[in-house]
Amino acid sequence: MGAGLPLRAARGGEAPRAAGGLGRRCGTADITGVAFYVVQAFQLQTGREVPMNSKRNYYLLSAMGFGFAFLYIPIILLMLFSFNEAKITTRWDRFSLRWYQVLFESDAIIDAALISLRIAVISATMATIVGVLAGIALVFSKLDFIMEQSDVPD
Repeated sequence: MGAGLPLRAARGGEAPRAAGGLGRRCGTADITGVAFYVVQAFQLQTGREVPMNSKRNYYLLSAMGFGFAFLYIPIILLMLFSFNEAKITTRWDRFSLRWYQVLFESDAIIDAALISLRIAVISATMATIVGVLAGIALVFSKLDFIMEQSDVPD
């Protein structure tokens, strides 16, 4: 397998310059850092070094950009059109909070939202408890394994 580059983030969220990163942040996400780790994963899987200026990296960056656009553009459009006055979403009338008023006046929707919040709190609490117990079990099983492998008498 190829040696690759170390899998650690640079200080301040910057992509390492040696890895071809521009070293600056793009909003809240460091796009060059994400691309660096995608290339790093490819190098580790295939065992081949990929020069950071190769066409493959531009393909990875463009595929990642199209993937993010595919995921986030519909969400942004939905948020924008939720402030539309019209009943039909294909045409824009004017900015309005009408549909949010209708939403908060509906008792059925508020009850459904409260039930969803209760379920979310219960499931998050249960997941936290199971995760902590699993972590404790892993730590103790690793300690037992280390003690069995060592020459230290009990």
